[in-house]
Amino acid sequence: MFVPLRVHSVYSRGEGSITVEELVQLAEKNRLPAVALTDRGAFYGWGKWKALTEGRSFKSIFGCELELDFPAPGSRYVFLVKEKKGYYRLLEIFNRRQFLEPEGLVTVFLLPEKLPAAESALEEWVSAGRKIQEKAPEDFYLGCELGNLEGAEWLSRRLNQPLLWMQPLKYVQSPQRLVLLRAIERKIPYPPEWQKLSLALRIFGPEQEKIALKKYGERIKPVFNRNLEVAEKIDFSFEAVVPPLPPDLFPATLRQVINRRLARLKNLNWRERERAVRELQVVEESGFAPYFLVVHDVVEFARRRSIYHNLRGSGASSYLAYLLGISRLNPVEYDLYFERFLNRGRPDPPDFDLDFESTRRDEVLEYVLKRYGAGKTGAAYVCSLKNYRARSALYETARAFGVSPEEARAMSKKVPMFVEPDYLRRMPPQAGYLEIWKLASELSGVFAEISLHVGGVILTPAPVERYLPLEESVKGLLMCHYDRDTVEELKLIKLDLLSTRGLAAISETRKALKLDRIPPNDRQTYALLREARTIGCFQVESPAMMNLLRRMKPENLSDLIHALALIRPGPTESGMKEAFLRRREGKAAAEDPLLAKVLPETGGLMFYEEQVMQVAERVAGFPPEEGEILRRQLKKRRVEEKLRQKFFQQALSRGYSSSEIEALWQKMEKFSSYSFNRAHSASYALMAYEAVYLKAHHPLVYMTAVLNAGGGYYQLPEYVEEAKRLGLAILGPDVNRSGYNFKVEGRAIRVGLGLIKNLTLKTVEKIIGEREKDGTYLSMEDFLSRVKPGQSDLLTLIQAGALDSLEPNRSQQVLRYFQGVGELQVADINDEEKRKLQLEKLGFLPSGDPLEFLDGRRPPLRVAQLGDLAGQMVELAVRIVDAREIRTAKGLTYFYLFEDETGLVEGVGQRKALAFGSPPVCFLRAEVRLQTAGHPRLLNCTFLRTF
Repeated sequence: MFVPLRVHSVYSRGEGSITVEELVQLAEKNRLPAVALTDRGAFYGWGKWKALTEGRSFKSIFGCELELDFPAPGSRYVFLVKEKKGYYRLLEIFNRRQFLEPEGLVTVFLLPEKLPAAESALEEWVSAGRKIQEKAPEDFYLGCELGNLEGAEWLSRRLNQPLLWMQPLKYVQSPQRLVLLRAIERKIPYPPEWQKLSLALRIFGPEQEKIALKKYGERIKPVFNRNLEVAEKIDFSFEAVVPPLPPDLFPATLRQVINRRLARLKNLNWRERERAVRELQVVEESGFAPYFLVVHDVVEFARRRSIYHNLRGSGASSYLAYLLGISRLNPVEYDLYFERFLNRGRPDPPDFDLDFESTRRDEVLEYVLKRYGAGKTGAAYVCSLKNYRARSALYETARAFGVSPEEARAMSKKVPMFVEPDYLRRMPPQAGYLEIWKLASELSGVFAEISLHVGGVILTPAPVERYLPLEESVKGLLMCHYDRDTVEELKLIKLDLLSTRGLAAISETRKALKLDRIPPNDRQTYALLREARTIGCFQVESPAMMNLLRRMKPENLSDLIHALALIRPGPTESGMKEAFLRRREGKAAAEDPLLAKVLPETGGLMFYEEQVMQVAERVAGFPPEEGEILRRQLKKRRVEEKLRQKFFQQALSRGYSSSEIEALWQKMEKFSSYSFNRAHSASYALMAYEAVYLKAHHPLVYMTAVLNAGGGYYQLPEYVEEAKRLGLAILGPDVNRSGYNFKVEGRAIRVGLGLIKNLTLKTVEKIIGEREKDGTYLSMEDFLSRVKPGQSDLLTLIQAGALDSLEPNRSQQVLRYFQGVGELQVADINDEEKRKLQLEKLGFLPSGDPLEFLDGRRPPLRVAQLGDLAGQMVELAVRIVDAREIRTAKGLTYFYLFEDETGLVEGVGQRKALAFGSPPVCFLRAEVRLQTAGHPRLLNCTFLRTF
């Protein structure tokens, strides 16, 4: 029986082409008793291999092929993990790149593909084998292949060391894909490589046993049988492979810290105190108390440095997190289920997701790696494993066929973004490139590259190299071979330290205004939300969300929490969003009488994950932790029959009929595929409220902060236009007044020098540094003598208008200071030309509107007038702020957000926009319809070349 113990998957970087899914299919189709995954110098596939092989009919074996300098440089081994201590030893060998006594491992020394025929020439391999025997007295084997069996058998007899069949399995279905990946990795042309290798590839495929038996007959069978014997002795499980964090990381225990907080806070009610005690017991029993203290320490570091943070995800449902200052949302007040985050039945660690302001998140990461990457703990970044998409697959395949980079790039751009490579099978190939198209389509599910998952940090006891396979990222940071999915699969402890631009805008505004507290339930804030004047506000500024806010008209934070859950695709596609809104508007809507009684909080509508737990608790009497287990299994669509039966039996005992229970079960199954975490929605709602409050009460400072954060959902020019709509003046860049970024100047916003395109950072720093050192520039001559800008930078400053305060005449600036023409006096260019130059250099206009530059006749109609034209066809010139393509039952539908100098309007149509220039402008014809909230919307949008 053939048991593959040396398998090179797509993670072997050009040395293998098997996807993990294909390997599973091979094992099951051929009824193999065991299969190993042993990529060359890589552990990237381990998590997926574990996940896809659990509960299968064969044993999954984990290993790695390594090249080491013992007993001689270039010596190659396959190490198979036999037991848990072998896992630790393999990682130590890999991380140190050093041969260590292979305790707990099966060690296979790979003999070269061709061995010398003369026995005298084989003596050096005898010597090498004996050196290995000294360090590996147990479970040591020699690895043979089709081409070296004669010499391998002689060495086996001399060394008294058994042989294993170690011909690498490199492909299952497509040898062409193997050669293509080899060509891409080595940057060599595919056609000659295929011609050279095609006849010799069968031995690297699934027929290698048949080929070996044909050549060697009975002689090779004992070697194959020994592979099975080795597989049978392997007994490895990932269970608790990485121990919990040490309990003595901090001078005080979590219980001591919490008790001190409870003693100090005198206004807590009995529910809050009871919740704290209950959560603390669960956390301690689960062994995650040190993890809570680590997160608390990270948040305290951020607080000391005045780095603003927010806790997102299910962690916001923990009252302990609220007491520790990790979360700013009281979960008791908003009825958030702690068991969604952590419970006695949860098999994997909890996961805190922390957002920090985008401009300062790196400080937090640096602290965590320094503080927890040494001493009693170890730390490393999570990696990100990226597969080919259709565009990258087509580009790389075309390059392997000798197509120029420019042509390959142009070809790939014709393919939609983000689609998988197999999409190419449904897309007509470009003339003359059928073979490229066909081969590129075979790269679906194939690993392309590894990168750093910036923000995900794994924590282990020390030393980290004992528990995780590590490498250096491109930037020299310590990175693990495990991606996010593998970290979850192996139940590792992880911190997610993320960043959002929205948080940076809130933080900058609060610091500038010295706001320690933002009052809740502010009327002006909710007025802005009801009117959907929320551009620039985190999570509530997209066209779809603004439309929802107008209809929903939120009045409190609970409403906003609902809105952030309703905007997701699931509630929209299921009809729940529309049903909820119709009821809120006092209109008739379909209702489930039973669910309305079970879930009165949302009128019987389900759109939170926690509601599955509530149904399980209220209908079947499940405790919260068992409700969470049911929710998880429903989400994965793999519910244990025992748990399903328990739900039905206990619901029956409470008086529900079989038909009612069946209907509830079906609704929970369907709902679980798109449900949303209420705690996540609540934490984001709090951030959104803060953003809208700051915009409502402090628009000047807040919009300046939004611009400095780089905007959000839209491109930067839209936030400039929003500031203008708020009545804020935008002042152009000025060498005497501008900083690097936007800044408040009086009651206006001054554009920073760093916003000028093509202006070098060196010149920006010189301008600001000279000004801070010796005062403002008194004249053009003074500026030039002190800053000494290059000709390119000088022309850029002139075109951006940054020197107008020193010499108002732009023509004079160019002639005298750029071209060196003396005292010649010339007329200045007109204001329109100045603004065009400024638009080119900034990408936006500080004053005026780009629509002013339209050639030809512009219709007189403006967006602000559309509310009076319901039912009429209109024509107008607008800028495209946002465009989304969605495939519906009627085909492709395009959703737009348009604007002019008077306002914003949404549009819908089946035609793709015909736009001109930058920012994109279009000539539009459409029908005006008033929405439920009385806001105009443009339907059946079509686009004209001119009026």
